[in-house]
Amino acid sequence: MADWPIMPQLAPNIVTNFEYDSIKVEHVAINGSNAATAWASANEAIYVPFRLPIAVRITELFWANGGTIAGTNADLGIFRDDGVKVVSTGSTALSGASQIQKVNITDTDLPPGRYYMGFALSTNTATVQLMTYAAAVEARILGICAEASALALPSTATFATTTRAYSPMCGMTIGRVQ
Repeated sequence: MADWPIMPQLAPNIVTNFEYDSIKVEHVAINGSNAATAWASANEAIYVPFRLPIAVRITELFWANGGTIAGTNADLGIFRDDGVKVVSTGSTALSGASQIQKVNITDTDLPPGRYYMGFALSTNTATVQLMTYAAAVEARILGICAEASALALPSTATFATTTRAYSPMCGMTIGRVQ
């Protein structure tokens, strides 16, 4: 039998909530679409599950702004599967209409496991890029949760059933693999 070398698992440069280890496959299967859409409820957080197969160090968090951003703050954070916040941007003013907004964070090591990206906006008038679904039940099938009055994001999330038919387009930049 051949003695094939074992290839190390390579880490991506970014991790988003729209890729293989998150909800991409299921999102495509239920015919989700993307659009710059107004947030439905001020201060509401949406939590999107994702998985890390290897340990990583994250250095930035980012989201995709829509065209209407004036007077709005956002908070994007990473939560463990048990709801404990690992890191977040803190309440941050939206900047750059129709642009990816990156926020430097304290370099944070994440071991392999299941996590949630939590995202909240201070108003229901700003637009951000969302993955939208035909009905909220589709978001629930994907494991997406919600929490009312969660800006700034809490130290421990209270994952509740979402009534929204969308999830935010957001992610994190990988600085170095552990």
